[in-house]
Formats: sequence, structure tokens, C-alpha cells
Amino acid sequence: MFNKKSQKKEDNGLAEKVNQDLIVHNMPDQKRILGNGFLAQSGVSSSFQVSAPKNNHKIVGAFILIGGFIVIGFLVYLSFNFIIKPATQNTNVYVPKINNTTGNQATDTEPVVVPMVVNVSTTTPVATSSFIDLTIATSSASSTPLDALNGSTTDEILPLLDSDNDSLYDEEEVALGLNPNLADSDGDTYSDKIELASGYNPNGSGKLEADPALSKYSSKEFKYEILYPKTWSVKDLPLDSTVIFSAPDDSIIQVSVQDNPSNLSIMSWYADAFPGAALTYDKLKPGTNWDGVISEDNLNFYLTDKKHQKIYIISYLPIYSTRLAYPNLFAAMINSMVLK
Repeated sequence: MFNKKSQKKEDNGLAEKVNQDLIVHNMPDQKRILGNGFLAQSGVSSSFQVSAPKNNHKIVGAFILIGGFIVIGFLVYLSFNFIIKPATQNTNVYVPKINNTTGNQATDTEPVVVPMVVNVSTTTPVATSSFIDLTIATSSASSTPLDALNGSTTDEILPLLDSDNDSLYDEEEVALGLNPNLADSDGDTYSDKIELASGYNPNGSGKLEADPALSKYSSKEFKYEILYPKTWSVKDLPLDSTVIFSAPDDSIIQVSVQDNPSNLSIMSWYADAFPGAALTYDKLKPGTNWDGVISEDNLNFYLTDKKHQKIYIISYLPIYSTRLAYPNLFAAMINSMVLK
């Protein structure tokens, strides 16, 4: 009997242990309990709850915005450097300083026409091909905007006079200190026009620079000398590399200087400055130590030194296009040009 009671107790203990194991293994999962709110309902402490993952959408959005700004900035940089900046930069087109009677730049197709020239002889003036003699017809000249700016018409322009018929206008003779009524002011049997064109003094003996009515302008910066009438005013514009000689009728003769960066000969430079112009070497006119060519209208002369370092432009700008009072004096000034 005793053994039966012991056996029964053991059987009851084993049954309780099995039931306890069944309860433990069949308890609901903690995550499911949290999901269904079981712990909240049963009063279990929240320290046993599993935290939900944090929401990172704000951080991701910030990174997207920053990346967008970087991409836009890079695109703006590329657009500026490869589209905007090249369009605004200088294209290095070479444009020379050129003046004509209309105040505009000479056209690209301007041909070169060299007029009859006269040379200096040690004894007698002789017509050759070294000195420039400009004979400018004024009858076919047309009115220019410069005329209109001065409030004048061709009817108001005084006629050009040559009282002694020596082919020098009276105003030229006055500027040179000559007698407008005498074709040979110094009485040496050579007309004033021939002596002037030959580089001789029409107002006495010696070369043209001996004429007391003329002065010599010297440019230390650009290393040249040129004769001009003493009675004319002189305005030096060093920053613009230009000197202006003003006549009594308000027309001017100016000398401007610019670099010749490619060291071109005057023929090559002129061909670049005026594409399409017909040029031959017979139009090349040498001076004392320079080579030059003259424009079709005889109002611009272009020359360069023997080393081709600078371009010198001598221009005659009459106040009225229909009244060119100083063509021979302009030619004489060109012939007097000396580069140092």
C-alpha cells in the first residue's frame, strides 16, 4: 500500500511538471504581445516593450536637397565657362586705327592707289618714284557728316584759290610763308610746287626743314620726327599715341602709332587690315628708313619701320569733304617723316 501511495505522488508531481512546461512553451511571443497591446492591457511594465525603429525621412530629404544644389552649381559653372564667358571675351580681331574724310573706318576692300611722286636731288629737283605728290581733285567730292555737324552746306564753303597758278593753294602757301601771288617765291627758277614736292625749301635755299615757316615735331616715346607749319596748333595725346596738327580752317593732319605685334611688312599688314585689296609691290613707297602705302583717296598713309615693330598712320581730315586745302602740304609732311 505504501508503495502505491508513493507511486501516486510521483505520478502527480510529474503531471504538474508537464503541465508547467506546456504553459511556458505555449506563452505568446513578446513581439506579438506588444503588437496586439497585450502588455498594455495586462499592466506589464513598459520597460519590457521593444522600441520601434526611428523615422529617418527628414535626414534623407536634406541629403537630396544638398545634392541637388551641388549639381545645379556645377551646371551653372559649366555654362559660364563654356558658353557665356567665351561669348563675351575679345575674339582678337585686329582693327587698325584708321581715319578718313567721313570719320569712319576705311572699308575692307579699300584698294591702294599711289599717285605721281617726286624725289629730292642734291642739285636739281627731279621727278622720280620716291617722294609722294598728292593731287586731290575736289570737284567730285561729296558732302560728309562732318559738314553737317558744323552746320554748313557746300554753298557756304569758301572756294579754293590758286592765285599764282603754281598748283599750290593759297592757304598752303600762307602756311609755308610763301607769296600766294608768285609761282616762284624765292626767285630760284623753280616753282614753289616743284621745290616743295622735291623736299627743298621753296622760301629760300637748303632742304625743306630750312623753311622758317616750318617746325619739327619730335616724339621721344615713339621715336619719330615730322615737319609742320609753325602757325598750326599742336595737340599731343600720348595715351592714345596720337598727335594732332590743326590748320586755320579747322581741318587736321594727325599722326597715330600702334603696335605691329606680328612684325608684318607694310604690304602684309595692309593686306590683313583690308582683305581683298589689290596690292602689288610697285605700290610700295620707301622713305628714309620706312616703307609705306597710301589709300585710294590719298588721305591716309600707312608706314612701318624697317624692323616692322610699329605702324604709323598719317591722316588728313579736312573740315569739309568738298574743300581739301592742304593736299600738297600733307604730302610734304609725309615725306619729312623720319623714324629714329
